[in-house]
This record gives sequence, structure tokens and C-alpha cells, in this order.
Amino acid sequence: MLRLTSPRIYEKCHSLLGPFRRAALLTVDFEILYLRPESLGDIGTLPQTTEVSFKYLQLADGDITLTSDPYSGGTVVNSPTLVMGVGHLTKKSGTNKGKVPAELLIASRLTFPAKVGQPKTIDDEGLRIPPTPIVSQGTQFNTAVIDALKSHPLTPNDFIPRIENEVAQLLKLRSHLKEELNSDLFDRANVREFLLNSEREFARQLEEISDGVGECDLDISDSESLHLKAEIHDGRVLFDFTGTTPGKNVFITDSSTMGAAIGTFISLMKRDIPINTGVLSRFEIKAPKGSLVNSTFPRPVYLGHTDGINFLGNAVSLALSRIDPKLGWAMSGPSHGSLEIHFKNGASHYFSLPVGVGATSHGPGLDGAYPWRRFVLPHSIELLERKFPIQFIHCGFRANSAGQGKFPGGHGAAQSFKVLDAATISWTFLKPPRKPDGMAGGKNSQDSEIVVQHVGSSSGPAAGKKTTLPLFGKMTLSPGDIVTILTAGGGGYGVDE
Repeated sequence: MLRLTSPRIYEKCHSLLGPFRRAALLTVDFEILYLRPESLGDIGTLPQTTEVSFKYLQLADGDITLTSDPYSGGTVVNSPTLVMGVGHLTKKSGTNKGKVPAELLIASRLTFPAKVGQPKTIDDEGLRIPPTPIVSQGTQFNTAVIDALKSHPLTPNDFIPRIENEVAQLLKLRSHLKEELNSDLFDRANVREFLLNSEREFARQLEEISDGVGECDLDISDSESLHLKAEIHDGRVLFDFTGTTPGKNVFITDSSTMGAAIGTFISLMKRDIPINTGVLSRFEIKAPKGSLVNSTFPRPVYLGHTDGINFLGNAVSLALSRIDPKLGWAMSGPSHGSLEIHFKNGASHYFSLPVGVGATSHGPGLDGAYPWRRFVLPHSIELLERKFPIQFIHCGFRANSAGQGKFPGGHGAAQSFKVLDAATISWTFLKPPRKPDGMAGGKNSQDSEIVVQHVGSSSGPAAGKKTTLPLFGKMTLSPGDIVTILTAGGGGYGVDE
């Protein structure tokens, strides 16, 4: 943890936001006081969603908006964000039709199973909700919006109950924040001191890292490449993506790119660093508009904001390793092998598996992990077999998938299951032309694959045929067909002596 000389705001925010998995607290001047990300993209997108919602809907105390639009600061359409204003009675009361002006803004983000496949636009990826008011003054629900969501065919079954539960949690938090606003905790002087001390302490830690410039070029596909120049100088960090190509299949918004670059840097420092405006002020991001790291509406973003973000994290690590070796990791597996399965009874399940993490100069990589995000543990195999007509054949780490070296990378995951009833699968994953790179002489690892073994008739020509799936797609399965998801391993570090 940064040795803050005024830690009260951090400690209080950390306590109050404890029940929320993905959340941010800002002032109405858009100063970030506290940010709890689950993925790298949250670092850039949660604040932007909050700012967009406040600017366009003029949130007052108790007003709550809902959005799932990646082009309004969201990540993917299956991760809706709620933004709430919080204020207390001040001399400004009585304005804005009797509403109490907001002084703090809180954002909370949920995660629902994704819709994967081969989208052409953002609206093909699911229900995209622009910033929409759903609660006024803490009591009045926008029933017209709720009813519209209930009747929409793309609304997940548990969407409304989970949104209503999250609203209840936000309103409970509102009561606690209003109490703090009646004290001096969030007054202007304390906020200024907290952010200034955060910046100063982070700048001090940056002094422990070598100054310099590091560049890298990574091919995402035959027609897409990412160019990054990283520079550390005088306690400031620049990430310049000039030279990155436009996207063809991978599209990332500028706010997600910012979050991924900064989040990777902070992760590589291996310290518990609070994420607030003071710390973020030490970073500059250049992401040319129209490139795959600054895509524009209506490009689909699911692949970019999942596997693409992981790939971007690898690029940041590689560029930084050329400035200061202690910041470098060998490449981790970029793709989690996202796959969605639908059965004729309407049941569906979403698969996303961990990857192998690259080794470092300090030791081997991790087997089967999520290197750039927190993640909820998957359902047990027994539960999935009870709930769906599937039978698991194998679950574990993928043998021989890690890159070798003085320190080997981590192994990817391997999961095989047999469908016991007719089903349809859709999938998307990233498979760059090069396998995940080792570092300092370490070997590359295996990349991701999804394979379907068709059973067919016992005497027919399709019996036993295996199909390695392309980047996107949709396929019908027959009872007995076997699906195998293999995620990439991590690259090795150093020469194996």
C-alpha cells in the first residue's frame, strides 16, 4: 500500500465499498477517490461511465442511471453499470425542482453471461442500454423502463432481480455516504490533500524504476497489429499506441485501452497501489482514433474487451521489460476460449477458462489463472452436469502447453465435455500468428484451440472426425459430440541451463 499521509478517505471508501465487486467513487468534479476493478478495462471505463451519466442526466441525490453501452464508458454489453448521485442538505438545496444536488458519484457494475459468436455490430452482442434514469430521488422507480426491460427478448432471465438488488445496495450505501458528507471527511481540503499525497507517493515509487523508452510490435492477426512505445521519464509514464492498425476482428475503446495500460503497469509493480486521480495523473495514453485501440461505434467489442485486453496487457509488459527488466513478464495466454452452449429446452451456459501465466526473472508462471482480472470461481462440475445435459470427460491443466526456460511458464487449462442432447455452440477466441512469446531466451508456449469431435453414425464417414474451430462461429452438435477447450500457456523466462 502507498504510505499515504492522509489515509482516512481511502480507508473509509475501502470499507464502504466492500460489498461491491466492481465500483468507483468520484466527486462531481470527476476526481476519482476510490476504484475497485475486476478487469483491467474497469480502470478506464468505470470513471468514464460515471462522468457521462452525470453530464447528460444531471444526477441529483438519490438519482440512479443504468447503462450497458461500451461507447458510453462501459466494457461489454453483458456488464451493466449503475451510477448514483449522493448529496446532503446544503445551501444549494431548493434548486433543481427541490432536488438535493449530488456531491459524490458512485458507480457499480454487474456481470452477466456473455453472448458470443460472430457479431457485425455492437448491437449483435446483446442488449445495449444507453445511459437511462431508473430511480429518482432514491424512491421512485422508472416503471416504464423496467417494464420495457422485462419484455425485451435479449434481457437475461435474472437481469431485473439483480438490478433491483444492486439498487437496494446502492441506496444503503447512500445513507452511509450522506452521514460522511455531514462530517468533514469529503470536504474540499481533505480531498485535495488525499489526492496530492497519493500522487506524491506514487511518484516516489516511480523513482525506483529506470527511466527509458521501450517499444514492441505484436501481431494480433494477419491483418491486425499493435504498436506500443512506452516511456518513463521524470516520474511520468507514457503509453503511445501510434502505429497500431485499425481493427478487423478486435476492437477496443479508448477508455478500455487506458484502463488496460495503466492497470498492467500497476500490476507489474507488485504493490497494493490505490487507484485514484492522484495516481492516474502520472500517466498519459495516446490511442489514435480509428485504430483498434480506439474503436468507434458501432464496432463490436466483446473480443477486444476480453482477449484483446489480455493481449494489450502482454504488449505493455513486453515494452516495459525493455526499460526495466524487473517489470517484465513473458507473455501470458491471451485467450480464454469463450464458448456459449444452447440446448433445445432453452438452457444455456457460458464457458471461459483460465490461461497459463508467463514466467518472470523471479520465478515460474502460474498454471491456469486469470492474470489481468479477478474472477468468480466457476460452478462445480457436479452442478453443471445436474443442470445441463452434458458429461465432463476431462478438466485440468493442459499438458506441455507452457513455454520452457530457466523458469517455465504456466500451463493453460483443458476441459472436455460430451453433449447428451442436441445443442448449438457459438464461440470466439483470439489466436495470434505467433504463439505466446518467452522472454530473455525462454521458449514460446502453445496457443489456444477449441476442438469438436463429431460422433455421427457408428458406421458413417463423420464418426470420430475432429474439427478445429476458427476464430468465430456457430455450430450444431449431435448427442455424443465432444467439445474440448484448450487455453494457451505462458511463455518461459531465461535460457534453460
